[in-house]
Order: sequence, then structure tokens, then C-alpha cells
Amino acid sequence: MKKYLVISVSIVFCLVAKTTKAQNSPFFIWGTGLDGSSFQKGAIYADIDYGFLFEAPVKDNVKLPIEFGWRGGGTSALKIISNGNIGIGTASPAEKLSVNGKIRAHEIKVETANWPDYVFTKDYHLPSLSETEQHIKDKGHLQGIPSAEEVKANGVDLGEMNAKLLKKIEELTLYLIEQDKKITELQKQNKSYKK
Repeated sequence: MKKYLVISVSIVFCLVAKTTKAQNSPFFIWGTGLDGSSFQKGAIYADIDYGFLFEAPVKDNVKLPIEFGWRGGGTSALKIISNGNIGIGTASPAEKLSVNGKIRAHEIKVETANWPDYVFTKDYHLPSLSETEQHIKDKGHLQGIPSAEEVKANGVDLGEMNAKLLKKIEELTLYLIEQDKKITELQKQNKSYKK
């Protein structure tokens, strides 16, 4: 059975400690599991310069996760495990931030290397449209873009996918420039035939 700690009183204590300029003043939390099992211990430190520090409970010299949820069990609202990974709506975060649910944000910045401006270099091999058509017939998706099955199984890396999509946009731009040159040449030829 999961063990939960009541932290609302300790947060009030930390607020009082902060206002009285107490620094590094731990408030130790002792709690029992809902089944009355052994005590757990954690601490909250209040520091005038750095705010609050939650120290994870320790059992058998192993740091237990810090977990925020509701009494009576169910899925944790937020869980921080000993390696620093944070889970929201998941009990086993595999990344620095794992979210089981939708995220709404005003802005997300993804840092990535190998931005595909190399498409515009002279030595870049632009696949012909017939090569692209054949790849679509054979594989059912664009070359260099993951299939629907791959995305369903592995998800999408936003930075990598944005780079791949930009590469396709840049290739389309080159195709359009090439087509525009051909159309312009055909228009010139058409005018000369009319004379």
C-alpha cells in the first residue's frame, strides 16, 4: 500500500520560517502509511534566499520518490524520483519530464543541431520527382519521414521532426524554382512560335 505524508502543515511552517528569516531550518515530516505501517521521514527546508527544498524520505538508506497525490491512492499527480526525473500523471518517468496527458503552453523551445540548410548547397543531391514518386509507391510515405507505424510506436521528437519537415519544404522550394524556370522557358518558346 502507498504511504502518503501530510505536508500542508509543514508548508505553513516554512512560510512562517521564511518570513522570520530562518535559514536552512528543516521541518521534519514523520508519517505512517494508511495501513499504520512504519514511519517515513522527509524534510522541508526554508531558506530566505532560495525558497523551499523538499528532501525525499529515506527508507533502508534509499531515497524514496517525492510524490504528490491524493489520500486513498490512485495515480500520482506529480512524482520526482531519485535520479531527478519528474512525472506528471505517471509513476515511472523515463525522461527528465514525462507527462501522461496533454500539455498547453504559450511557447516551447527545442534546441537541435544539423538544421537542413545543407539542402541549398551545390553538392546536395536533390532526389528527382520520379525517385520521390517511386519511394511513395514502395513505402507509403516520404523518404526520410517516419511512417505512421513508427510514429505510433515511438512518438515524435519535435526538434528532429521540425528539421525533417523543413528539409522537405526546402526540397519543395527547389522543385518549384526548377518548375518555374521550365515554365518561363516554355512561355518564351511559345511566344517565338506565335511570331
